[in-house]
Amino acid sequence: MTAPTEPQAGPTTEDPPRMELVRHRLRLRMLEVREVQRPTPRVVRVALGGDELDGFSSDGPADHVKVFLPAPGERNPVVPTLGPDGIVPTDGPRPVGRDYTPRHHRLDEGLLELDFVLHDGGRASAWAAEAAVGDPLAVGGPRGSQVPAGRIEGLLLVADETGLPAVHNWLRWAPAGLPVTARIEVQDDADIQRLETAAALDVQWSTRGREAPGRSGVLVDALDALPRPAAGTLCWVAAETGVVGAVRSRLLRHHGVHPDRVHARGYWKLGDAGHEEPHSD
Repeated sequence: MTAPTEPQAGPTTEDPPRMELVRHRLRLRMLEVREVQRPTPRVVRVALGGDELDGFSSDGPADHVKVFLPAPGERNPVVPTLGPDGIVPTDGPRPVGRDYTPRHHRLDEGLLELDFVLHDGGRASAWAAEAAVGDPLAVGGPRGSQVPAGRIEGLLLVADETGLPAVHNWLRWAPAGLPVTARIEVQDDADIQRLETAAALDVQWSTRGREAPGRSGVLVDALDALPRPAAGTLCWVAAETGVVGAVRSRLLRHHGVHPDRVHARGYWKLGDAGHEEPHSD
């Protein structure tokens, strides 16, 4: 374990690294499955398309859309009613929505790619495991984008497999030669994905083996082995909620990173298949 480090001073440059919120008009789109792939054994990549995808905008690497799923045994999703402030409660069946990060890689082809991590007990995971070309899916948002801004001199990306779509987007966004350090947790070597970027990437994949997801300490261990991030580094963290808290604490207390430069969010919670963290947008 590293010794506690004096915290970095607050942002002093005229253009410090940060995330800025860009609002979008909230829309609900009825799309259909155009492709289904298995990039790794535990991930299903679904490409969605349709006329209603026109005008879709996702400006931030870690944006989220909400997918609305069919009831068990049904094919068509239960679609919510939208009002000016979001979903309006009705007397009909309750929509079941889950948040996913849209991959940016094929939007210019008119395809919205979403990666579903397979796990026991998840409604979205169960749907993705059986998804077939032609299946309908309702997608809402994004209602806002957190866009990287300021003078970013480096990136630190810490994630488990649920954060990998955003990691891919970050690496797609990163300018050529930008120093990027990525520390990623997966189950085993079969879950390692190819990462493409023009940035100067230092990536380490840590496998948890027989440890249950959310109980492994491999991300904290990987972080402890790193030197203190430079003051111009933007840190982004996404994993199980408890793991994210531990990583954020390590960055602040032991690496001395200023809180304004750490953007951390729990993507899921151990023991709660339907858990969703509140969003800043």
